[in-house]
Amino acid sequence: MSRLEVEKQDNQTSSTVDSLSPLSSLSFLEHPSHRELDVAEPITVRRDNLELVCWQLGESNFHVRLSDGDTPLLDEDLALSWNAGSVREASWNILRQAIEDFRLNGSVHDFRAILQELEDGGLLHRPSNGILRRDDFPEISFQGLNEEAELLKVLLHFNIPVLDDWGTGRARSFHQLYKELKAGETRLSREGDELVLKTRIARIDVFYRTQAGEVLHLIEDRQVYKDPGREVRRELDVSLGEKLLPNERTDEAAVRGIIEELFRPHVENNPTRRNEIASKLDLEGGALSATSRSSECYPGLRHDKVFSTFRVTLHKELFEPEGYIEHQSDKDTVFLWEPAGSTGSLRIAV
Repeated sequence: MSRLEVEKQDNQTSSTVDSLSPLSSLSFLEHPSHRELDVAEPITVRRDNLELVCWQLGESNFHVRLSDGDTPLLDEDLALSWNAGSVREASWNILRQAIEDFRLNGSVHDFRAILQELEDGGLLHRPSNGILRRDDFPEISFQGLNEEAELLKVLLHFNIPVLDDWGTGRARSFHQLYKELKAGETRLSREGDELVLKTRIARIDVFYRTQAGEVLHLIEDRQVYKDPGREVRRELDVSLGEKLLPNERTDEAAVRGIIEELFRPHVENNPTRRNEIASKLDLEGGALSATSRSSECYPGLRHDKVFSTFRVTLHKELFEPEGYIEHQSDKDTVFLWEPAGSTGSLRIAV
């Protein structure tokens, strides 16, 4: 079993981190440039001609520099994807063990493999000021290009059919990918000759129990785009999903997704009402799972997804028997109720 196969209940996470967290047990010390005077040196491991230096940049951010004599093998900022909770603790423990293994004669390959395994599992990411890590594409010149042009150049370099297949049928447009990357909802990375999207997603099943005791399940019925005649029906196995923003907890994303997709008209410019609705959403679950497959939304790309799945039963005052419609600038998404376990649903007009 992979050391990343960690069972968790992420709804038990807390926004505060105990002083005895695995972060402190790593003995990471902050780099002098990130604190006041009177600061100790960062943790350093020297063995043969190798040197591994790590220092803390924040609660979940750190820098790793690995060199072979005068040759830098790794020199970058990294960040854990969870700010709190059992998954964050497990991630720190894995990293601590990797440093200890390296100290005890572990190889450079093994240390980098652990970092890659953490990243592939959605537990670690590489913060970036832009939507691309230019160092991943040394063969491409980005001189004089803005971010959108850089992204398009990379996609075309890897023969992604962005100009042919994107924006039709189930496929999303180039501009939609750019917006997702810009918002930090997904990341684009290079693995050899392949481009890979990496996304963390909170999946939420929404239920309601009627006074007669019948359990209803909310489903996404269809997406109606502003483009004339374009309508998409997706066969989702949960009510809705929400991509995590940078440094956002999965339970936070789940609550945000429910509010924004189902109750946006009630909470716009009304933070008090938003907090009231959030207080009535009792999440259960948070089980972790992952998939890796070709992207339907962006043909030509592989999409690695890490899911946390939640369940919520709505209070009576939040129940709309006709369903819900999320209005966005490019489309309307229609959500309808159906009996739990059913394959049919009631229809309403958009």
